[in-house]
Amino acid sequence: MNRKRSSVWNHLSIKSNTIAKCGYCPQEVSYSGGSTGNLIRHLKTKHIGVHLNRQLREQRDNVVLAQENEPTAEEKLLAQENEDDPIAVTPSNAENAKNIDDVPSSSNVQNQPTLLNYISSVATQRTATVSSASSMPVVSTVTSLSSQTSMSSYIIASKPISISKSKAIDQQITRFIVNHFHPFSLVEQVEFRKLIKMLVPNYTVPTRKTVANSLLMQMYESVYQKVKLDVQNVSAVSITTDAWTSTNNQSFMSVTVHFINSDTQLCSRLLGCFSFTERHTSDELSKFLLSVVNDWGLENMVAAAVTDNAANIKSAIKNNGWRHISCFAHVLNIAVQKGLESVHPIIAKVKGIVEYFKRSTLALNKLKNLLQQMRCEQLKLIQDCKTRWNSTFHMIQRILKVKDSVLATLAVTNNELNNITSQEWQLLSQCCNVLSIFNDVTEEVSAEKIVTISKVVLYYGFLDEHLTSNIYKNDTLHEVEKMATEIQNVLRAYFGNLEDKDVVAQSIIPDPRFKKQGFSSDSKFLVAKTVLSRKLQSIRIGTENTAAGPSTANPQTAQTATTSLLWKTFDNKVNSLIGQNNPTVAGIVELDKYLAETLIPRSMDPLQWWSERKHIYPRLFEVVKRRLCIPATSVPSERVFSKAGQVLTDFRSRLTTDRVEKIVFVQCNLK
Repeated sequence: MNRKRSSVWNHLSIKSNTIAKCGYCPQEVSYSGGSTGNLIRHLKTKHIGVHLNRQLREQRDNVVLAQENEPTAEEKLLAQENEDDPIAVTPSNAENAKNIDDVPSSSNVQNQPTLLNYISSVATQRTATVSSASSMPVVSTVTSLSSQTSMSSYIIASKPISISKSKAIDQQITRFIVNHFHPFSLVEQVEFRKLIKMLVPNYTVPTRKTVANSLLMQMYESVYQKVKLDVQNVSAVSITTDAWTSTNNQSFMSVTVHFINSDTQLCSRLLGCFSFTERHTSDELSKFLLSVVNDWGLENMVAAAVTDNAANIKSAIKNNGWRHISCFAHVLNIAVQKGLESVHPIIAKVKGIVEYFKRSTLALNKLKNLLQQMRCEQLKLIQDCKTRWNSTFHMIQRILKVKDSVLATLAVTNNELNNITSQEWQLLSQCCNVLSIFNDVTEEVSAEKIVTISKVVLYYGFLDEHLTSNIYKNDTLHEVEKMATEIQNVLRAYFGNLEDKDVVAQSIIPDPRFKKQGFSSDSKFLVAKTVLSRKLQSIRIGTENTAAGPSTANPQTAQTATTSLLWKTFDNKVNSLIGQNNPTVAGIVELDKYLAETLIPRSMDPLQWWSERKHIYPRLFEVVKRRLCIPATSVPSERVFSKAGQVLTDFRSRLTTDRVEKIVFVQCNLK
């Protein structure tokens, strides 16, 4: 066995004298006795689409053999010229031409003389000889020869690309397919292959099965190991989860994990978008979530789980002994949907107008022309979705902006729909004013890369105050007042005791933007401070306390000063005052010192502030890692399903659930 020549070693690596490791799967294959047959058998059975690249070597051998059997280019040229040229080619010249025509190695092609250079020199000599023998001018043949393709360019064009470059292109094509939701059959489309042929002529495009069975699996294993490495060194995580049903009636469960890494950055990762075929009972959901967390080695690290308010998932979280946080955006959706029922008749009229313009191309074109004539912005009407309240808000907001153009168009095309009174237009305007703050809160609280859990109490306070002011306005219409009252009642039912939850309260104080100002009252703050102080007293920090910064003194001198009887009494007295040897006192001192610092600007990242002070307040920083990693919503899981919906479309409904899981996992975690 020649290990350097065998193409099988392009796909496996040597682990020992008798064992090789596959480059596409974790399996180890034996090759005892020096035979590669077992290795080739593994590739053909487990990785069907993998090419062994033997055809490339055969192609090179065939090229060399053909070059040896066929007459060389200069022999053909000189033989043709000798028929009319009295100057014959000497044996020495022919021998030199033969030597130059030998196929050079790929690394020395540019350094060796080409056939064109040799023939040019011969032509120059012939021209000089003929010129001296006759006074007639002789036309040089160099110009005609220079238009011919050189042998070096032919050899370079036929040279196959390296294995490393081929693998890099394979990976990039796979990333392109996964990240942009393309089907695997893209690699078999004629125009795509033509494009790759133009860019990399010697590259062999992988087949659809190769991409799906080998390249995707290889990328999945690589991304999986990176995510595993990211979450293995964290001290606390939070999770979000949600359920989704695909277009072909397949049920999926997504689980995302959120944590603060060693660089004090908030990170989010997808643990998986799993096919869930069991009944959605609390017991089954509890077992499923626990198995996912255990598979990733995150048991005893879950600080909280954020979900919607369905009874089965709340019970499942409770069965696993985790703290449950209700999705803030989900509660807002419930509250606003309840309030919109009060103005449903007018909403239905607006929806009818929007649907008419969506159906009628004539009416839509007239609206566009009218907007252009009035020099207004070309805005399209927005159709709402019954499951998302903010789509209704955007529908109302948009039709108010193009109100005059819409009414003018309806007067010409369909006057029956022009049935909204002036008072109803005023009602729509007031509804839009009431709901605008809800839209702002929904967008901000749904952020995934910033700290949001410490803001929920403030959000609720802003919304409640906004609703109260609109309810008691003198010019507020009765329907709008009723809508605001309904929304306020739902919010108070869900968020009335929000500050009494330890997880929420303990996330406000460690946020240097809010601290005491994040609570609705001083009494709520004092209760939260007392609970947090007890928690800090139970946190044990290692003996290497770097709160005072690194010491530059001689270690031997410092040790002598510490153990000296002269300073022993003094050191003990000072340590008792600052709590060096007493965790209870140290936690209280640390909290008081932190609260004495000034607030940072609201736009500043609190984790950046903590990155610079985590050694000054080590106990509080442990609380930060357990609390500020919790998102205020379960929107991260819903975003996973938005991507899964683009993967599992009507045109790709035959994708297996296992393949969908891997595509979505790679797409969400590939950076």
